[in-house]
Amino acid sequence: MKKELVALLLLLLILAGNIWNQRRLDRLAAGLDRLTEEAFASARDGRWQEAEEAAGQAAQIWTEAGNYTHIFIRHTDIDALTAAFCDYRGAIAGRETGEIYAVYLRLSTGIRSLQSMEKLSAGSIF
Repeated sequence: MKKELVALLLLLLILAGNIWNQRRLDRLAAGLDRLTEEAFASARDGRWQEAEEAAGQAAQIWTEAGNYTHIFIRHTDIDALTAAFCDYRGAIAGRETGEIYAVYLRLSTGIRSLQSMEKLSAGSIF
């Protein structure tokens, strides 16, 4: 009975950790998504300074989340999203309207993909 209790406690601890991780990632992703949307809308409307500020703020939040991401997120996913942020900021700084949309799609898709990969589901257990 003692072994079963320890096993149950470990399972509950893992579940609690996953719930915490999902909430933390959801908050991070929501902020990043909001800022990338804001930057895209500003760039589309020709408000380049606002677009640069929003994109820079999103990249800064992503970088500052490194203590969390480098523990809970796969490094290949971190690298891909970091590169997408760099590309996004570069396209906005270069005022490359044609490229901004493609880079925006890559970045926003990467953020949403990261969220979906980290969700607990029956498929991720079995």
